[in-house]
Amino acid sequence: MSILDKFSHLFSFSKPKKLAGVDVFSAEGSYAFHAIVLEKRKDEVLVQSKILHANEIKDLYGIIGDDVEIHLSVNIRGVLYKQLPAQQDESRLFQMALPNADTADFYWRKEPIQTGFAVSIVRKNIIDELLEQFRQVNLWVTGISLGPFNIRHIYPFLPQGTTVAVHDFYLNFDSDGSLIGFIKKSNEQNLFSDTKIGDEYIDERFISAYATAFKGILDKPGGMDIPALKVNAEAFFHKMLLKKVGLKILIGLLAVLLVNSVLYYHIKHKDEMAKILLSKKLAELAILDSLEKEYKEQEDLIRLTQVNKPTKSSFFADQIAASIPSGIKLLTMEIFPLKGNKTDYEPGAVFQYEANTILLKGQCENSLKYNEWLKYLEKFSWSSRVEHLTYKEVGTSQKEFELKIIIADSSK
Repeated sequence: MSILDKFSHLFSFSKPKKLAGVDVFSAEGSYAFHAIVLEKRKDEVLVQSKILHANEIKDLYGIIGDDVEIHLSVNIRGVLYKQLPAQQDESRLFQMALPNADTADFYWRKEPIQTGFAVSIVRKNIIDELLEQFRQVNLWVTGISLGPFNIRHIYPFLPQGTTVAVHDFYLNFDSDGSLIGFIKKSNEQNLFSDTKIGDEYIDERFISAYATAFKGILDKPGGMDIPALKVNAEAFFHKMLLKKVGLKILIGLLAVLLVNSVLYYHIKHKDEMAKILLSKKLAELAILDSLEKEYKEQEDLIRLTQVNKPTKSSFFADQIAASIPSGIKLLTMEIFPLKGNKTDYEPGAVFQYEANTILLKGQCENSLKYNEWLKYLEKFSWSSRVEHLTYKEVGTSQKEFELKIIIADSSK
């Protein structure tokens, strides 16, 4: 459970005090939008801001912002409307409207009318893409309805009359406010005027957006069950919860930080003194480790070279140098060479040396002289064996070689 969830019981967002209704409709091959923001103050619902015929979703941000929930009324081409008789099994309504269609590909909604139900159906990808466009401009859609049927929630507040015109339809109401049904408009030209809702006059083109916001702000049932809406609602809830409790938490944290800062500077002084002492001890330990490593290396080297005994290293080197025939050039001679390469050792590791070994690297003109020299080296009384390591060409007349002479163990 997050810290926000722990504070959530202190606040209620089930009935928002402010909500935006957006009427989405088709216009010139694209979408256009009428939007209105309603705010509930005590027993009144007031228009806070509105925009008529916005051509892009981003144009809505200026009057809605990112701290107001949005409910959409979708009245676009692509929504199918059917008036169907009442059924015992209401799940059959979809198949009656679209026989053989897969419900998994569509969102649909039913509205009660006197003769049965008004059914609205739209493909899921149309709604999902529309929701994604709102999400991209940081606008929070938490409710959607299809068609103009939200008008029934504000019908009691409209001027007396039985018919309401919304987009391409006329909605017919009974005197008790129940929806009788709808008929499609003919191609007559629409003439718009202001209409009165309660004590307020607004352009009648806002009526669908107003009804949608009104329904949401009073928490009326009848929305659509869309996964993306649940995700948006939860994210918006946590956003507003953070905004409400954030300041109080921040003040509390600042008070804690003030106390902590006093303690911090008190402890910091002691900590710095401890660090100085620790750094001295660590430096002494590093020197000790370095000396121990050097001692180990010297000890190993003494053991290999037998410095404490009469040494024969110079004798071996002299004999090897004297044995080199013409045509062979000795480049390096390593007595007790390092095992592997220095790069093979971890930092701080003790080097290891090959005991009783002489490593020779050089060049020769031909293999015949090289092989004869190898045989000569094997005849030394102190030589146990000669190991040929590499022999490769480095030019038209030169070869490089590498070999080891294993010194016989004189203790045996």
